[in-house]
Amino acid sequence: MDKLLLEATKTGPTRQDVRRAKILAAVMAILANEGLDELTLERVGKKVKMARSHIVYYFKSRDELVEAAVRYATLSARDLIAKHISERGESKDWRVALRRYVEGNFRWIETQPDHVAVYTLLYYLAAIKPRYRKLHEEIRKVGYDFIDSILKNADLTPARRHAAVINIQGVLTGNLIDATTAHARPPFKERLAQTLAAIDPILTA
Repeated sequence: MDKLLLEATKTGPTRQDVRRAKILAAVMAILANEGLDELTLERVGKKVKMARSHIVYYFKSRDELVEAAVRYATLSARDLIAKHISERGESKDWRVALRRYVEGNFRWIETQPDHVAVYTLLYYLAAIKPRYRKLHEEIRKVGYDFIDSILKNADLTPARRHAAVINIQGVLTGNLIDATTAHARPPFKERLAQTLAAIDPILTA
């Protein structure tokens, strides 16, 4: 069983947690391949061969299912980005570290498109439901904190660093979404280069 599926449910690996993870795997598949409209408790139950009442025992509503799926997609991104950075070795040069962080994000969208599809639902849902706005803020802060930890080694005043963190996150997020949703998609390497080029003026202004 995927350890991230278990972590996304915020539980330990008990028998019940394995069942939760099995349900969550089905939710991920439905959202990524069929869409939000097709996600119902009944549909999930049929996919995992459980009664609706069993699904409700673990996840009380469709919103709980979606939120767990988004958390899992986020954890998968975090895990892959960390792996990408680790594989290339830690760097004390903040520019190198920032580049590797951006590269890791693009590696995620290139290698885990189903997870990206689920994650992008968060933007739509955050626009219409307060619970998802709260989740969005929580996840966005993780990105802010990571970028801030990199820029602490840059020669920037606290005010400039704070502004740079917000702007870099905005540029990165926008380019990641464009790279996965635009009709005419440039190669990921080209979009990565464009993203890095857009970030550079933020740090030199």
